Amino acid sequence: MLKDGHGQLVRNTYLHVIPQHYT
Repeated sequence: MLKDGHGQLVRNTYLHVIPQHYT
């Protein structure tokens, strides 16, 4: 799995990108 710090960045990006496609 990705590191906690990196995972947070990826999650932050997903939370900003995914909603635009799934909402």
